[in-house]
Amino acid sequence: MAGRPPIRPRLAWQERPPSRPRVAWQEEVGAPQEVTSPPQPNQLDVAQPPQIDADALPVNGFLSGYMDSIVSFLGSPEKEESHKIGFLMDIRDLCDTSRRQRSPVGLGVFCRRYELAENIEVLLEEEPRDQLRTALRQIAMRAIAELSAVEKVLEGKETRLLQACFSSVFSLPPEVEDMDRYLYLETMRSMDNMLQALLLNSRASRVSELLQNIFQMLLTLSSSEREHVRQRAVGRIEGLSFVLAENPTLGLFAEYLQPPERTDMVLVFIEAMSDSSTFDKVAARNMLNMVMGNCDFWLVDVPKITSSIYKTLERINTAQARQSVESLIVPLADKCPGEVVSTLLTIAPPGDSTALALWEVMFSVPHTLRSVLKELLIQLRDLKSRLFCTYLEDHCLVSLAMLAGSDLGDREFALLYMAFRFLKEERPAMLSLVLTGIMTLSQTDEMARKMKVMLPDLMWVLQCGNKAIKIKALAIFRTVMAQLQREEASPIAVPLAGFLLPLFDDELSQLRESSISLFRDLMKMVVRNDKREMKNTVRRGLLPLFFRMSDQVQSVAKLERDRSRAQELLSQSLPYLGDAQASSREAAVRFIALQPLEEDSEPSICSLAAQTIRILGNPREQPRSRWTLRGLCCWPR
Repeated sequence: MAGRPPIRPRLAWQERPPSRPRVAWQEEVGAPQEVTSPPQPNQLDVAQPPQIDADALPVNGFLSGYMDSIVSFLGSPEKEESHKIGFLMDIRDLCDTSRRQRSPVGLGVFCRRYELAENIEVLLEEEPRDQLRTALRQIAMRAIAELSAVEKVLEGKETRLLQACFSSVFSLPPEVEDMDRYLYLETMRSMDNMLQALLLNSRASRVSELLQNIFQMLLTLSSSEREHVRQRAVGRIEGLSFVLAENPTLGLFAEYLQPPERTDMVLVFIEAMSDSSTFDKVAARNMLNMVMGNCDFWLVDVPKITSSIYKTLERINTAQARQSVESLIVPLADKCPGEVVSTLLTIAPPGDSTALALWEVMFSVPHTLRSVLKELLIQLRDLKSRLFCTYLEDHCLVSLAMLAGSDLGDREFALLYMAFRFLKEERPAMLSLVLTGIMTLSQTDEMARKMKVMLPDLMWVLQCGNKAIKIKALAIFRTVMAQLQREEASPIAVPLAGFLLPLFDDELSQLRESSISLFRDLMKMVVRNDKREMKNTVRRGLLPLFFRMSDQVQSVAKLERDRSRAQELLSQSLPYLGDAQASSREAAVRFIALQPLEEDSEPSICSLAAQTIRILGNPREQPRSRWTLRGLCCWPR
């Protein structure tokens, strides 16, 4: 026939291993299977074609060469590995060329009459389950993907083909991933592309049914006892979910998934974020974002998902992955606060750090905090549940819940807090959680004004708490103080400023920045007689503020540059290094402390110190100060 491509030659790549019996699909890949009598050598159980002349079909002549090659393979008694691969490549190229040439007339008739889908299924089932030696599996799945574009050829056959693909690939031993990694990755990539093609090429009326069948099979495999089977199944679920998220049309059909299937998918996405999972964390995070975008649809079984979040967090150490999983607890608590609170109190031991992290997340969102505190008030009061190790710690949360849930005036609020004074408790875990709740509640102006009664105890927290607790206390101070009149704030600002000075030199940059920022605000709040005492505190802070102008953390350094007068005041000490009195020179040296810097580990600092000392040793090179002692008494404006 004119224009027909030549039948591709068959190359004997390698000897085929002994034939294996056909394997029926089981509930799980690799489950015990019924063994049948193996076929005779070179006599595979391939569907025999009917006697039809391919040339008689109404097909573009250019495609007949592929058809002749396919018919030749099906009629041949000898079917070595190279012949099988050639047969699959012919199917793939036949469908691909037909689509590109826009000449599909008669192709569907040919594919159905010669049972190409059934023959692919047989070849997949014949592949050895203990090794991955050739590209047959990946070419078979590419052929299936191309067949899916031929109208109605695969309808009703997709499930059996998928069972054959999953059984042939997922049951491979885990070591094949390392033996020929490229071949393995290409095989898995071909499977992902095949699944996507099956969905995209399916008729709209069948997409939801096909999607549901695919997910049912994969979810069953994702609960396999064998880890490598689970991982391969979860990887395919992730890939499909990404397709759904990126394709709005297909995403609509996900709505036909049953509630248990939706829950199982969410559990798979959560598990994929664990440190032990080998799956792409970015893809898994995208799937969780998809879930967050439609919480009512995906978050069906609240206790089951809450339990999965808690158990998975114990196996996540990276901050970004933890944040992605923790964020799911908020919509769960918004949807069913009672179920979330009850589940965590039931599954987590008292004082458990993982559970406390989830409580912290819920306590950080205003509307979530109030609903969760309401449930905690109910469930902790009956003394049957424990969030912390002791009743006293739990009682602190009950007290916070009472303050948050009561419509109290300022006086009643103050009396109720003074009855409990839970901020005086020294237990860090409880104190941290309570402070998170107070931070969130203080975001409303009315509640912030009521919290003035807590400020003396918060000063105690600044002295005794750990760094994380101090940062939370500073945030509360700043919010509450901003709601007070200057007459109210002034007597609090003076002692508070003194407590802040030691924090200027803390090793934690966030603590330095927060304390200096609050210090700046406090200077503006003092009135009348409190100004003199505040001046003394400010003078004590000038030197630390000056040195923080060179802080490597730019946000801290910027705050310091707002105190530019500190540098001008410090320059007054330089002339005393050349004073006639030894005692004055000694005091100046101690003040500036340049000598030890000559041996600093940073070369630039050593050089600067040596240069400065050399200049100071020559009176003629000493800079003249433009300031007088009077400057020390100047109040920063």
